[in-house]
Amino acid sequence: MLYRLGVPAAELDDVLQEVFVVVHRLGGYEPGAATPTTYLANIAVKAAASARRRENTRRVRHSLGAPDDLTSPSRGPVQLLEIRDDVLELESVLAALEPELRALFILVELEGESCADIAASQRIPVGTVYWRVHRARRKFHEIVKRRNERLQAHALSNAEGPCP
Repeated sequence: MLYRLGVPAAELDDVLQEVFVVVHRLGGYEPGAATPTTYLANIAVKAAASARRRENTRRVRHSLGAPDDLTSPSRGPVQLLEIRDDVLELESVLAALEPELRALFILVELEGESCADIAASQRIPVGTVYWRVHRARRKFHEIVKRRNERLQAHALSNAEGPCP
């Protein structure tokens, strides 16, 4: 999840450790309205935001490597390149979302967390979470649509160019 939240691959271990240090400082998970995974995800979102801020100040981004779980001996090189391209495209679209919307989108769409669990962990009304998730989905689709339109326009302009 941290990788999807924009934490560079080189910093994943450090940020994960930071999450568990925060959990330890807070006294650990206490059963309540939120599930343990949502509790951890809420802390991970904040740790990822902190890591992104640190990374932006250094202006160094080392996250071009794909996560380790994408490599498989059963996949050929072409499949691995296609998966890598898809991952990079997804990262690019997610990076274009506002951080708050990106975090909610990732929690709901990629991590499978429920809106009720997220609302409980962040102590906000569940309706607010639903509204923000709807907004995140809409913006995600708008970004993808704009990118596709630009790609199509670029392809058409290249096709209509002078013939050799």
